[in-house]
Amino acid sequence: MKNIAVILVTLMLVGCKTTGTLQPIVSSNQKAMVRDGMESLFSQRKHTVVMTPNSYTAESSGKASFIVIVSNGSSKDFLLSPSNISATAIIPNKDALENVKADSDDDTDVVPMKVTKKEELHVYTYEELVKEEEKRAAMQAFAIALGSVGQSMEAANAGYQSGYGTVNTYGTYGSSYGTYNYSGYDYAAANAARSAAQAQTNAEFSSAAAQTQTNLIGLKNTILKAHTLLPNESHGGIIQIQMPAFSEDLSSIPIDIIVMADDEEHNFHYSFSRDR
Repeated sequence: MKNIAVILVTLMLVGCKTTGTLQPIVSSNQKAMVRDGMESLFSQRKHTVVMTPNSYTAESSGKASFIVIVSNGSSKDFLLSPSNISATAIIPNKDALENVKADSDDDTDVVPMKVTKKEELHVYTYEELVKEEEKRAAMQAFAIALGSVGQSMEAANAGYQSGYGTVNTYGTYGSSYGTYNYSGYDYAAANAARSAAQAQTNAEFSSAAAQTQTNLIGLKNTILKAHTLLPNESHGGIIQIQMPAFSEDLSSIPIDIIVMADDEEHNFHYSFSRDR
């Protein structure tokens, strides 16, 4: 029952998370095209940069992933890396908001749009994501180890047995009836339970290790890492960006993602709107 309660609480917490929808906004020197069901923004100048969200939906304060592809249109090579990518969100400036509301005759829903500031959004590197996965795996291993302690205690207690019985005797001189109590320790039952608990723990550790290995391989094969782009070469990968948190003042947050292709700035605009 305790495990079921924990699961229910976890599900309730997950269900309370706020999500938003990413809507691309086409600007000058750009065009929108659909690739694999997702709308991609093409920024075409000397170099070409393509930005595609992995999903239109992202969690407030969570991570959103984008596929970035850069084509070198020059006659020289240049380095492409996550450090060439930055992101900002336009959010209400709460420090100045109250004063403006007090002095403004505008509708209070319009005022927050007039008092804003840029908030830097973290762009994760491959190394940071690997460290996060290793930390998650360590916490999972710790949880499995704690669980194994409880299973070992239950296995040891499985050897204790107690109960009561009845006795009926019949003979030449009459019959008798009685009850008795018994208690003791069954080492065979305890060892069997202990072996089963250890097998379960080993299986959990093995499954967790396999999942961690799969996650690390996935990061290695997909996350954008530093790469020297040769002339006419294209290269890309996935970047993960920390999304802003929705506030009571705004239900839609403008997001800018800037990709520096050599000395050329490619700016991509998205609207991050709270899901109703």
